[in-house]
Amino acid sequence: MIDSTICEARQIYTRIIGLYPDQAYAYSMRGWIEETAGDYQSAISNFCMAIERKPDIPNTIWLRAVCYEQTGDIDSAITDYMQYLKYKPADEEAYLNLALIYEYKKEYEKAIFFLTECSKLKSSSYEEKIKNLQTTIPRRKQPGYGCFR
Repeated sequence: MIDSTICEARQIYTRIIGLYPDQAYAYSMRGWIEETAGDYQSAISNFCMAIERKPDIPNTIWLRAVCYEQTGDIDSAITDYMQYLKYKPADEEAYLNLALIYEYKKEYEKAIFFLTECSKLKSSSYEEKIKNLQTTIPRRKQPGYGCFR
């Protein structure tokens, strides 16, 4: 059952889009609401509309990548994560997600490459990276999560 707050938020952004159809932010927010509700296809559609209107919004590109993973469209997820990294080249989680996707695809050289790139980032200590790996991998391997279905 979808929470009434989600339904209300969806209606609000739908009204905003009706009034201001060129506002990328409204599509992005409605996409985030759809993702929160578990409707990944609708989320992707909204994120695509947002990106068509404003191509340089990295957070929306990120969210669409996550939704593509959830639907099993791994190649589109890879494309979006790579696009996201053009805007946020120091985002460790993007490198980690790419490494995990390539591990899933059994493309181990690419997985190692992205793990290596992640480890080169100086934004956090080695211990923080290990902690991130330890907390992220079990969550991602749960049934129904992205490419680990």
